[in-house]
Amino acid sequence: MFIVTGTPKYVDLIRDGRVAIHTFSPEDVDDEFHITGVAQMVRDEAVRAAAVGDYHLEHVPDDHALFRIDLRSAMHAKYRFRGEWPPTYRVWKSA
Repeated sequence: MFIVTGTPKYVDLIRDGRVAIHTFSPEDVDDEFHITGVAQMVRDEAVRAAAVGDYHLEHVPDDHALFRIDLRSAMHAKYRFRGEWPPTYRVWKSA
């Protein structure tokens, strides 16, 4: 993922590296997905160029640092309809 240098998120990742990303729920149900992991800045220019290509961009500004996330866990909560409880959970954790 690319993060703008100097921002609070960038400073947090440099200082600690822990990251959690949570999706927004669709409008018709309350499904959830989130991952946790540890982010590390990627300084290799060839890897950066490959990531830019994977994003289908011609260029990413130089003030955008590339971070790799080593996943630690993922969780998906599936609801059949809005307000259903409990949802069906699927959880993955790294070994």
